[in-house]
Amino acid sequence: MSSAGKPAVAYDVIISSEFLEKIDNNVLFYNFLVTLALEGLEDKYKIKLSRELVRLKNTKFYGEVPNQCARTKSKPFIRELGSDKTLISTKSAASQPSEDRKLKRETEWKEPEFKIIQEPVTGHPAFLIGELQLPGVKSATEIVLDIGEDRILLHAQSCKYKLDIFLPYNLVQEEAVSQFNRSSQVLTITMPVQP
Repeated sequence: MSSAGKPAVAYDVIISSEFLEKIDNNVLFYNFLVTLALEGLEDKYKIKLSRELVRLKNTKFYGEVPNQCARTKSKPFIRELGSDKTLISTKSAASQPSEDRKLKRETEWKEPEFKIIQEPVTGHPAFLIGELQLPGVKSATEIVLDIGEDRILLHAQSCKYKLDIFLPYNLVQEEAVSQFNRSSQVLTITMPVQP
């Protein structure tokens, strides 16, 4: 509810408490963070938000704070399958050299062909399954993949593939798994959906 007692829309922006303590007394950095959060929300939801803000004193939130999971350490992410569908190796996106992660000019990148399938087909899905065609990619070591709350980011430096898409459902990020089949050059991502 707003201060006038009318219904109001609220967006949660979760920020590390350590980071917030660092910028709490610096008005410039605090305002930068607020602007960044507002612009992120506007871009994601295609809305326009008011810049008339009131900073709460002695109140960090209203209502209930949902449980959050912040990934602190990268786990092995992409399983690589040989032509006989046996596990070849396990690679983590964090194991990629930093030079491979740097993007060149946007115009040099191309979006791979992909399809996202929901399972079950009707109703609220339990899983989303992404199949990305990556012709020319020879190994999972060439792929940098990040699964966000409702987003897939992929870069394959060797063949200049880049994919950045938002999904219509929130995912259980830490349970998402992927496999790269070297013979078909298809990356399959299985993403559990939040109920």
